Amino acid sequence: MIHIEDWSATNIEMYIIKACVITTTKLSVCGALCKSIVCFVFFSPCTR
Repeated sequence: MIHIEDWSATNIEMYIIKACVITTTKLSVCGALCKSIVCFVFFSPCTR
């Protein structure tokens, strides 16, 4: 169970990183559409 959760967390992290890289080229779109806690939480590693 723990291993599955770890794998899921890693998978989600990789997905977020990929989404972050893609969104970096669309920061204006992110800023326009994602002025919310969700955007802040998911893209905070990217906006640093």
